[in-house]
Amino acid sequence: MIERSSIFHLHPALAIEDFETGSLALNVETLQMVELNHTAREMTRYLEQGHSMEDIAAAMAEAYAQPIETVLEDVSAVIEQLLALGIIRPGVADETKDQGE
Repeated sequence: MIERSSIFHLHPALAIEDFETGSLALNVETLQMVELNHTAREMTRYLEQGHSMEDIAAAMAEAYAQPIETVLEDVSAVIEQLLALGIIRPGVADETKDQGE
């Protein structure tokens, strides 16, 4: 199970294009394309800002007037899917830069 305080970042080779009805995420290295629904795209925006899974769940629970525990379960499930698809990676984006130094 993913820790509530876990931080993730978008894969560095990922490009996301937003449309009226949803978003497309393209890994420019593998050419894998994934359609993101509104909720998944909203979560990637929070991840881009460096928010933890718990922060995202709290913000979305407030925005949608839902219980935090229910939203946290949903956020965790989406995070697991995004990880499996290679859209996000664990850790903050700056960590990948520091590894080469």
